[in-house]
Amino acid sequence: MSYWPHSLTTALALALGGVGFSAIADELPGSAGQPTRKAAPSPSSSEVDERHALRQGVVSALSARGEKIQIQGHWHRIDASRTRLFRHGRLVDGGVLKVGQALKFTLVDATGEPVLGVVYVP
Repeated sequence: MSYWPHSLTTALALALGGVGFSAIADELPGSAGQPTRKAAPSPSSSEVDERHALRQGVVSALSARGEKIQIQGHWHRIDASRTRLFRHGRLVDGGVLKVGQALKFTLVDATGEPVLGVVYVP
């Protein structure tokens, strides 16, 4: 076999192979025997952003026992096992919170009464 017929045969095989491959690729998403399953709904980006957003506010009141804090008129629970308070990058206790103080915070649980997650105290 000379060079040209061999090259022509190879080019023809590649061209036909590409056509066959694209036809098969069109049939891949669902098999003929099984119905396609719908993907589980994922939370929208606005829901994810809302839950994990860094919020800011001013402390307007503290409970007598220190288990709750009011920020911008909304009460938030301080959970000893989940709430972490930081000042200048170091972990501190709840005694640093004062009325009128500005903070940045995240929420652990948005259902029911909000629980503070990470609190940054300047």
